[in-house]
Order: sequence, then structure tokens, then C-alpha cells
Amino acid sequence: MSEEMLDLTYFKAPVSHTQLYPGGGYEGEGQQCSYCGKKSERMFWVKRSSSLFGKKSIYGCLDCLLARKYSLENDTEIGEVTNGVSNLKPPKNFSKEALIEIGFTPPIAMYQAKTHFSHCKDFMVYIGRWDPEDFVKHSKDGDGRKLWMSMINNSGLDYLWDQTMEDIKEYGDDWPMYEDSGWSGGALVYVFMCRHCGKYRCYWDCD
Repeated sequence: MSEEMLDLTYFKAPVSHTQLYPGGGYEGEGQQCSYCGKKSERMFWVKRSSSLFGKKSIYGCLDCLLARKYSLENDTEIGEVTNGVSNLKPPKNFSKEALIEIGFTPPIAMYQAKTHFSHCKDFMVYIGRWDPEDFVKHSKDGDGRKLWMSMINNSGLDYLWDQTMEDIKEYGDDWPMYEDSGWSGGALVYVFMCRHCGKYRCYWDCD
């Protein structure tokens, strides 16, 4: 059975790649969506709200986010963006529409940082996770490593490709060793594509 996909401006990947808090997150099961009143297993943490009874976490369901009943804070390369405003000064001529639209984009489920990349004065589209074979498939000449090196966001992290190739040779038929990952150490590689020039960029982390 194929996974449910989201087809949004800046997120075109499975729903399972979103940073959901099933049943209401860390504060107990059964939280209600603050916007439709329904209980859902597909909730996002929105903010903390103060009242006479203290501070309370506000949750919103995926359906209400898609209906644009609320927006989320998103951690991006140009800062934390809330309600169309970044806490850092955006690059000159950065799309104002993008600053609004990113608020209706689910945060990406990552182990470490949850930063949404940008390129061509706009946010990039998150298109999912890739394993080594995906780099080979998307490369123009079949050289997956070459594409990897052109995409990796941090040169200090580029060793993952070579390490994985060494492990594949060592473990042979026992590879892959991780259910959701074809990389060494169970790493996950998150891929973004520019809406304007088609450039790919990626980032990886692990638990």
C-alpha cells in the first residue's frame, strides 16, 4: 500500500515525513485540535498560550493546517519564520509570498535540526528521503557519488557516501542493516529541490 502524499508548495513527500505529535504529543494522549475541536492522531504543536490557568500547549491537526486555519513556525535557513516574519533579516528580494506560505508547510521530521532550505530567493521544495540508489537514478551519468557531492549542504558531512559504500562491500547480502535507511549508521538523507532552477540540495543526520 502506497504512502499518503502531500502535494504542497514547499512539501511534496509522504505525510509520514512530517513532524507530527500523535494523539497530542508529549502532554498526554487525546488532545483536541484547537481549530476544529476533533481528536486526531495527526497533530502539530503550534504554540504555548497563557491563560488564568497557566500555560497550555496549542495543537492543530493536519487537516486544519491544509485548510489554512492556522499557520506554524518554521525553522529555515533565513531564520525562524512566524506569521510571515523572520527573526533574521531575509536576503534582499526574498519572496514575501514565500514567508507567508512556509507557515502552511508542515515541519520536516528530522532527528536533529529541522531546517528548511532556500535557493533563488525562495524556499526549496522538500521532496523526501533518498538512499544511495536514488542518487544514482537521478544523476545524469549514473555517478551517484558525484551528484551527492554536489548536493550535500555541509562539506563536513560528505563522508557518509564513502562510508556507506565501504559498509555495503563488507556486509554484502546482510545490507541494508536498517529498516528505514540504506545508509551507514541508519542515517536519513533529506532532499530539497529549487522551484526555479531545479538545483538539488540535501542534508543528513541520524539518531
